[in-house]
Order: sequence, then C-alpha cells, then structure tokens
Amino acid sequence: MKKWGLFGLYDLISLFLLPFFLLFIAGTWVLKPAWRPHMSQRFGDYSSGFFRDVQGKTVFWVHAASVGEVMMSRLFVQSLRMRYPEACIVFSTVTPTGQAAAREHLGDFANLFIYFPFDFFWVVPSVVQKISPSLFVFMETEIWPNCLKSLHAMGTPVVLANGRISNSSFPRYKKLRPFLSQV
Repeated sequence: MKKWGLFGLYDLISLFLLPFFLLFIAGTWVLKPAWRPHMSQRFGDYSSGFFRDVQGKTVFWVHAASVGEVMMSRLFVQSLRMRYPEACIVFSTVTPTGQAAAREHLGDFANLFIYFPFDFFWVVPSVVQKISPSLFVFMETEIWPNCLKSLHAMGTPVVLANGRISNSSFPRYKKLRPFLSQV
C-alpha cells in the first residue's frame, strides 16, 4: 500500500462517520454550553488576525487534551519558555476544562491558547499552516493522523512526550499496527 494509503482509508471512514459526528456535536452544543464559545476553532475558524502575534516567529505548538495532560505538561512548558525565551508557544487543548487549566497554570509561559482542531483532512492543514510550528509536541498518546500528516508535509519535527500504552489498550493498538507504523 502506498505511503499515505491508510490515511486515505482513515479519511474515508471519517467521511462515512461525519453525519453521526455532527449529531454528536449538535448534542454537545445543546447539552454542554461550555463547549459552544470556541467550537468554531475546532473547525479551523479563527478571527482575523488571531495568529498575528506568532506569524514569522519560531513557534512551538504543545498539545495536551485535557486537565491531566495540561498539569503533566507544566514543567515541560516552563522549561521550554526558559530555554527559548524568544519563541512563541501555542498551547492547544480539547476540553473546556483543559483550556481553563492551561490558561490558569500556563498563562505566563504560553503566548496563545487554542482548541485543537477536529482531525479532518479539510480542517487540520489550514490550522497547521496558520500556526506554522517549528516543533509540535503532543502529550500522552494524542495521535491525530491528519495533524501528523500535515506537520510531516511541512517538515515540522514531532515529539511524543510521556507516550505510554496501558496493558489494557495494547491489544487495540496492536490491531492498528499497520496504520500506526505510518503515523
């Protein structure tokens, strides 16, 4: 199978599941008001000039899904800031509670906080291009194939920090081995 063939399968499955995903998003919109304000960011829609302060600079993009990963990343982000004071740090999360924790605990160290975009092939490349990171660091095993593919296309180094696979999830990862080996 050609190099990105399994990514095509991933995208095809994503398209097939899109109606169900949109129903889930609609339910989230109704039942979880805290998710509403920045839902547009999840679809790659940012206000004009949103990334202005990081454009043309060395950018480190750090992604932590939720509160646990945010808390685990604090020392790393603080060290990154001390080591590279001139660089911009973009910090992304998935959940509103993760975003609140990031802003509270990393507000002095990160330059910009965003919600991680949904991993669709029509969303992620534009966000990666807008951020144009010099380095992407993702905490734990937040493996998003289209994001990683877009970063690879830009030549951006990617680092998995604190990546671990539990004994209970190992069999599932093993089944996905052909795909994950490309990721």
